Formats: sequence, structure tokens, C-alpha cells
Amino acid sequence: MVKTPSRISRIPRAAAAVLVAFGGAARAQVAAKSVNLAPPTGPVVGEFTGVAAIRELADGTVLVVERSPEVAVWRVSFATGKLSIAVRIGPGPREMENAGRLFALPRDSTLVAGGGLGGSRILAGPEVAITVIPGSPSRGGPTDGAVVGVDARGSVLLALPTTADGQPAPPGIADSVVLLRTRRGSDAADTLLRLGAGQKGLFTSRMQTTDGPLVFMSDNPLSVDEQAVMFLDGWIAVAHLNPYRVSWIQPDGRMLEGPPIPYDAPAVDDAEKQAAIRRRVGSLPYWPRDPNAYGGWPRRVPAFVREGLLAVPAGSLLVRRMPSARSEQQRYDVVDRSGHVVQIVTVPLDQRIVGFGRAAVYVVTKDDDDVEHLRRHPWP
Repeated sequence: MVKTPSRISRIPRAAAAVLVAFGGAARAQVAAKSVNLAPPTGPVVGEFTGVAAIRELADGTVLVVERSPEVAVWRVSFATGKLSIAVRIGPGPREMENAGRLFALPRDSTLVAGGGLGGSRILAGPEVAITVIPGSPSRGGPTDGAVVGVDARGSVLLALPTTADGQPAPPGIADSVVLLRTRRGSDAADTLLRLGAGQKGLFTSRMQTTDGPLVFMSDNPLSVDEQAVMFLDGWIAVAHLNPYRVSWIQPDGRMLEGPPIPYDAPAVDDAEKQAAIRRRVGSLPYWPRDPNAYGGWPRRVPAFVREGLLAVPAGSLLVRRMPSARSEQQRYDVVDRSGHVVQIVTVPLDQRIVGFGRAAVYVVTKDDDDVEHLRRHPWP
């Protein structure tokens, strides 16, 4: 496990980093080109209950994490449209209790981030090669906090929600999110930065159903933490909320502060609350639809969504913006390493971008029955 202090002192946002002003301090944001994706190449594949992450392998097949009680990771062939199981849900050494995000490693390997006693997995191609057990950092890295990136040299970036006194806390309770960088094979971690957490508070709702009483616990649908992601070359992108901007931490620890990105934040009225609940709940039965069941609504719609960052292979950052109740499309900002938006990509509201290949972007679509399918498009 990562050895972190029982109390993490208050850390300024640029802690232990040398701030580097962009020579373009006077360089203003220029109008970014807005593009739509080209038509998909190949077939639409799969019938998934929910796609959480994808990873393209060297042979063109794709690993897919599905929110499923039986399968953790699928292997998908776009050439044939067929699916095969790479990792099952289960307690065995080649299985997982749960799977979250996928992170590319050198030589066509992949870290499948997981939690619980089953830990994570490192895949060689589609095959399980190493089981990463919590408390055994020498096998693949520590597992405190959520893994939000790895690099080619063995570093692991963790996001650890904490309270004001530095104690680890679950989302919805945490006051901040601490970024920790460690290395596989080490039980020590460097604290890089403290980020802002979303609206604090967990809200409980009770409902009587035909199956008996149910209790729902949730934070606010518009509660969003500041976020980070590590790239394979060791650079770290950090998305800030107030103001909306993207900063970069270089592998040597120097921080490049990005300029504010213009954003006209809509006020959170009843229409925005209802739209946020629909996005969170979807067609799930019984979950409360009354905005008063959640509480803690922010005054303005945040700039981006939860888990809204994706590393583009060429080195830029893709930020999934928070749609408003009046949005007609889903917007993604492509942010370069100077912190400027260089491109805006839009897709229909019922679609979302879930990952990249060498020259492709992967998009999930949802049909009227909430079944999800995967498509491959050329990347602009």
C-alpha cells in the first residue's frame, strides 16, 4: 500500500513545483476549430450494458471494460465483429473482482485498474500476466486511491480524496483530492498537488418499492472534482474548475500554468437540475428524480464532467464538457500542452468518446433500450 501521512498538510496548488510562465502570457486564446467526426470505419460492434473504458492493441483488436456482473474485460475484433472474454469477474488469479480504467503500458501491455482484494491486473496483449495485489507494490504498484495514469518508466499517478485534516475520505465527503506519484516496486509516494473537490455532501433518499424499502445514497449529480491524467511520456494534465483551465506537470516536476479557458457557465435552474438527474440516473428504476432528494446544487453548471479526461496519443488532452439542459451536442475540448483549446470536437448527445487508437477514436452509442455499441472513427 502507498505509505502516505495520516495527515496531509495544506498544500498550495503549485506545491513543490517550479512555476513556469508561458512565453505566451500575452498569448490569448484563439478561436478553436470546431469539427465533427468522420463516418465510422468498419462495423458497429457489441451489445454492452455499459462501456467504461477501451484500449486498442497492436493487432487492431480492442479491450473493452464493461459494467457487467460476469465479464470484466472483453476483447473485440472490428475485422470480424466478434467478442471474446479476456478477463472474467471472479476471485481467481486470472479474474477480477471489478475493473475500472485501462492504461497503456509499453510493449502492448495494459494495466487494468481494479479494487478490493482482487487488486488490478497487467495484461500482455489480451492475456493476464501479473496480478497486482494490494500491499504488494513490488508486483505492480500501490493501490491506495484511484489510478489516473501510468507512464512508460514505471510511475503511477493516484488521486486520493481527503478531508480538510488530511484523512482519506470517500467522494462526496472529501474536501479535496491529493495527487500522488509513485513507482511500481516502491511503497513511497510523492505528493504533487492538492485539487479542489466537488460539492460536499452525501444525500439519502428512501423509497418504498414492490420489493420492499430501498435506500439510495448519492452525492449531487453536478458535483465534480478537479481531475488529472498521466500520459505515457510522464506528463500530467490537470483540469481546474474555477476558473476552467488546464495546467501541465512535466516529468521533472515543473508546472506549466494554463490560461483561463473562456466558459459561459449556465445558472443551475430547475431545467438544469432535471437534466443532470436524467444523465445520472438514465432509465434505472426507483432512483429519485426529485431535485430536492439530492441537495447541494451548485450555482453554476461546472465546465466538465466526472472522469472527463482522456489522453490523446499525440500528447494533447481531451476534456469532456458538461452539457447543459439546452445543449444540442456533446462537446469535447482538445487542449494542447500550452493549455490552449486548439480544437472542439462534437458528437450527438447520445454518444460519447471512450478512447483512442493509433489513428482512430472510439465512440459509444446507445440505442432506445439503453444497449451500448462501439464504433471506430478516424481521428480528426
